[in-house]
Amino acid sequence: MTLEDLATHSLALWQVGHGVRQLMDDAFQAAGVRPQVGMQTGSLTVLTHAARANLHMTLLPAFAVARELEDGVLVARDVDCDHFRQAHSHVVTRIGRRMPRAALQLLRHLERWMRAFRA
Repeated sequence: MTLEDLATHSLALWQVGHGVRQLMDDAFQAAGVRPQVGMQTGSLTVLTHAARANLHMTLLPAFAVARELEDGVLVARDVDCDHFRQAHSHVVTRIGRRMPRAALQLLRHLERWMRAFRA
């Protein structure tokens, strides 16, 4: 699916100011395409429900809706877009900060999980 294909559908997108929304807006602008924004929200749950209710299409990474994909209530399609392929994410913490054990375990889990996306 291309951004041009997506632009023909009503989309549920992250609200303006969200980092992922900025990535999307940049990608649409670079493609010279204006998306049909049906709704904007700061909630992953709302985006997911909008797609489940067949009110709008949305752009999310498949891992964010893994359960819905596994249950067959949503379908994921790859989007052919260089902007999306070149996106990066980072885990950030203060140098020298002494973290509680639970936070340290979460950080290590996230680092392993994020590494999996590079494979």
